[in-house]
Amino acid sequence: MMQRDWSAQPINGNLVRKSMNPVSHRLLKETEVFVIIIRHYHGRHGFLAEFEHSSCVPARGPNRSFTLENSMSRRSSAFLGVAIFLSTLSVEVMLYKPTEDCKRERISEAMRALDFWTASRTYPDAEIPADRYFKAYLDVREMRSETDALVSVPAPWTSIGPTNFAGRTLAIAINPRNPNTIYIGTAAGGLWCSHTGGLGADWQRVATGFPVLGVNAIAIQATDTSTIYVGTGEVYRYCCAIGGLVLRETRGSYGLGILKTTNSGATWTKSLDWTCNQRRGVECIRINPLNPFTVFAATSEGVYRSTDGGATWLLVLNALMAQDIAINPVDTTLVLATCGNFASTGRGVYRSTNGGVSFAVIGGLPSFTGKAMLEMYGANPRRVYLSLADTAVGLSSYGTGSLRRSTNFGETWTVVSNEAVYGVQGWYSQFVAVHPTDSMQVVRGTMYLYKSTNGGVSSYEFPYLSSPWADYHSYAHHPTNPNILYIVDDGGVWRSTNFGTTYQSVNGGLLTSQFYNGFSCSAQDSNRALGQVQDHFGWMYMGSAAWPSGAVDEAGWTAINQSNDMLMYAVERDGDSLYRSTNRGMSFFVSMSGVPPYTTGAWNSPLVISKSNPNYLYFGRAIIYRSTNAGAYWYATNGGASLDGNPALSMAVSATSQDTVFVGTAPGSGRPHIFRTTNAGTSWTNVTGDLPNRYPVDIAIDPIDSRIVYVAFGGFDTTRLAKSTNAGLTWTHINSPLPNVPTTAVAIDPFNTNHVYVGNDLGVFVSADAGSTWASFNDGLFEAVMVGDLVISPSNRSIKLATHSNGVFTRKLLSSLPTGVEEERRSLPDWFMLHQNFPNPFNPTTHIPYSLSRSGRVALKVFDIAGRGVVTLVDQSQTAGLHIAEFEATSLASGVYVYRLEVEGRVIACRKALLLR
Repeated sequence: MMQRDWSAQPINGNLVRKSMNPVSHRLLKETEVFVIIIRHYHGRHGFLAEFEHSSCVPARGPNRSFTLENSMSRRSSAFLGVAIFLSTLSVEVMLYKPTEDCKRERISEAMRALDFWTASRTYPDAEIPADRYFKAYLDVREMRSETDALVSVPAPWTSIGPTNFAGRTLAIAINPRNPNTIYIGTAAGGLWCSHTGGLGADWQRVATGFPVLGVNAIAIQATDTSTIYVGTGEVYRYCCAIGGLVLRETRGSYGLGILKTTNSGATWTKSLDWTCNQRRGVECIRINPLNPFTVFAATSEGVYRSTDGGATWLLVLNALMAQDIAINPVDTTLVLATCGNFASTGRGVYRSTNGGVSFAVIGGLPSFTGKAMLEMYGANPRRVYLSLADTAVGLSSYGTGSLRRSTNFGETWTVVSNEAVYGVQGWYSQFVAVHPTDSMQVVRGTMYLYKSTNGGVSSYEFPYLSSPWADYHSYAHHPTNPNILYIVDDGGVWRSTNFGTTYQSVNGGLLTSQFYNGFSCSAQDSNRALGQVQDHFGWMYMGSAAWPSGAVDEAGWTAINQSNDMLMYAVERDGDSLYRSTNRGMSFFVSMSGVPPYTTGAWNSPLVISKSNPNYLYFGRAIIYRSTNAGAYWYATNGGASLDGNPALSMAVSATSQDTVFVGTAPGSGRPHIFRTTNAGTSWTNVTGDLPNRYPVDIAIDPIDSRIVYVAFGGFDTTRLAKSTNAGLTWTHINSPLPNVPTTAVAIDPFNTNHVYVGNDLGVFVSADAGSTWASFNDGLFEAVMVGDLVISPSNRSIKLATHSNGVFTRKLLSSLPTGVEEERRSLPDWFMLHQNFPNPFNPTTHIPYSLSRSGRVALKVFDIAGRGVVTLVDQSQTAGLHIAEFEATSLASGVYVYRLEVEGRVIACRKALLLR
């Protein structure tokens, strides 16, 4: 999670921004107290990237601060680091004065993202159901195959990347007998394996036969490396009463328990079976080095022990949120365990002297509220290091904590360092790693990365330009070379050959990025798309699996002008700022005149652009804003009042009218609602009706008939998809056979609006009859993917799937196949289509939609019943996709009129429209 706080009033110049590659990107994390604009000239790629950052709290430590007086400076400071002047990089720094709004309470952005994920799936309850996810997975497996359910199917989904950067990675294990074989566990992208130590860009997802998303723990048996245990479920906070408050879980995926393979991953079985207890998570797995049948697991429920190789398990330490385990490799009767997070019940450091049969809490240690992590010194395992962290969530200061050492395997402890290195995320990301043969070398991963050369007494933080990424979760020692250290963080996997002095990315080939709703595609170029990614900034697809940076933040919707893809837009997390690009995403400028800073917005705030009039855009916080000049200026709709006091979560604008918009709100000050405007936001109508009290995660409006609307809902045991055919006056609730999991995306094929696609936490499903029946549409995908968004790419008649787990995939639309089902379609040359106008009859205005399968010169003309030309509505070159022309007949008499579509001089079709006065 890139921890930032954005706000500024420019003193000189416009705020300009573009996301950057990991090197320059890291320069900006926690650069607080002032606003900086980084102008980044990348010699290798040859483009100009500009980036703005602002914040108000010290960038390091509890009391450190900086004062910068000049409004503009081109001097690099020691604070920024001399490494900024690399041979492939030059940087211009411009300073801006922070606003008073910047003085907001500091919180963990990682927590906000995880809580957003959780709440959208649990609301109005405090936690997810115990067993629904796995049951839904079994139901999906029983659905008819695509070839049985559909008349014809396109080729399977194919990945389009990005493979040049990775998503949040939580666990890593190295084969002790073949260190080229490495396994990693990701936050939502499953289990992955490399057979080149990550150096060969050969990562492959490991199929388990189960819907494995988050993998928090991996253990490989030393004496038989074909035996591997995997712990699932990313859970940080137990759902329980703390201090009189009932708190929701803080999680990032579902848990299935522990899986085991005895054939190097060819097949897997359930070991600790929590498929009916998916709220639970496994944090750590350790195998007794002298007796491989004895296995320990640190879990959200406490510490479990198996003495039969995982066939059965017994809870041996009943303390919530167990985090880490250390087994003395010389005397395996000695076992240490740490428990606790967010001040959970039973937190403490525990010791066993009978091989884990029982544990006793170790006295003399300070109380802590975050994670406690262990590390044994390889040359002398009686020497153990303990990193204790506090959460510091919501505090203006950084979390406290300490590094401690024991020389008698945990009987007593001494303080090594009280350095405050945990930031606000001691509950989320931290570890301590000690060189196996040189205890003076200590690497500490927290929000930042540190190395000590004096045994941990003091450490230096890695400069921005040389540290791998941010938020460090785990590590692994090379079994034969003590200088090689692997670490995993929110940016993937990194390898050091000098024990943490320098690092090399070994992420090539990983498909683990987590895209949000708000992905956008160009209508002119199928090789141009834009999205924003958890724990990163935005990225742009340009036809290659290696994506360059694009957009502005890790959350917030994007939009591309469907008539001119030079114009792109993006929103920051929480809706803090709006950005516009006029050069196809090469740079983004702040474009939020008329929008006040820091009003309430959702973590992933929506932004949409009208297809019928791309000068119209709508942006949602608690107040919905409208721009009528392509984002140059914004106006508050609804007289400046919020719709219901809640932030906007989802939004869709009619393809036939720039004035018709639907908005879904997220529960904040009350239950969520669906609102509709037909007058560009002058007034809004609550059309929630009998819709469920759940997060309305996505909305889609029929491209031909804006009275037809679909809403996708998060949560379990509720309406998966709702459909209205009368603009929200009434709703039809669509459930089975769609799986009983949160539904996260919906898209309608503009070439055949009976074809509706939905995505959820298991994959993609399609209806060929406007939602009456459904089929799985998952060929080519992994066993389970979490769908972030589904977006039509009209120029090549395909659909793009942006996952919140495994990057982006593409597949041809059903309508791209010549099935011969539709009579009208068979008679049309080259698949051009002229649709019926609506409304019809009309007075005095109607809309005429038509679809183009490729670019060409288009003429749309209207004739009276005698064949005399009345008006030419369109006469220009247009791109492939759906287009809608407005026919305004104020000056015409009542009667029948004929409209005709021509493409490249060829008459495609004619239809009749009836004008009734």
